[in-house]
Amino acid sequence: MKDSMNRLFEIAFLAIFLCASNVMAEETLIFYEGDPPLSHPAGQAPSGVYFDLVTAIFDDLGVSYTVHSLPFKRALMQAKEGKGIVAGIFKTEERAQYLDFSENFYSTQVVLFTVKHRSFPYAQMDDLRNKKIGAKLGWSYGQAFDTARSEGLFSVVEGESTSLINQLLQGRTDAFIDNKLTGIYTFKELGIIDQMEILPTPIDTGPHYLGAQKGAKQTLLAQFNERLAAFKKNGRYQSILAPYAQ
Repeated sequence: MKDSMNRLFEIAFLAIFLCASNVMAEETLIFYEGDPPLSHPAGQAPSGVYFDLVTAIFDDLGVSYTVHSLPFKRALMQAKEGKGIVAGIFKTEERAQYLDFSENFYSTQVVLFTVKHRSFPYAQMDDLRNKKIGAKLGWSYGQAFDTARSEGLFSVVEGESTSLINQLLQGRTDAFIDNKLTGIYTFKELGIIDQMEILPTPIDTGPHYLGAQKGAKQTLLAQFNERLAAFKKNGRYQSILAPYAQ
């Protein structure tokens, strides 16, 4: 009887240990809000391009995870502090000091949107001299734009998309910078797409990455990279993105 009881305790302890191990192994995936259809509107559950691609790969890897939705700056800070893996960010020199990155899992074009009757030619960064550009708070739009901004080539008004678009319509800024797919989605939702012009030369072609606290998730990021390559080779990557091309 004593041996049976000891055996039951051993089994119970093992079960508790395994459960605890599973909880400890669970990853936190952070998807920032406010960038549909790449991410999701504020106040809604995570969805969009980043969510569909990243969760499909983690599911395929068999990695257990929870999903969090945060504003962009908080999402970046959580990853920096080791509280999760943020999806869909640019790689910059500053961020590389505290984050490790996956391979690029999705590329976007960063473009300038103007009001049609106030458009201007843009072919190189110097064409933005003395312009006033609306940019979402805390975002990077590529090294060239960030450098020109820090050097004062143009001025930047930061804020949320709706406020920045209103300022553009009122003539208080010269252009609004955003991912092309996101900007088109936003202007369609607002019913003003016919008033807008997309300047044809991109500011940047933006590769997007997973970001995790430096040194903390290197093995997992390597596994993600391998499965990402397999997805692209076997067609699953293309099938996930197909609905967003319509």
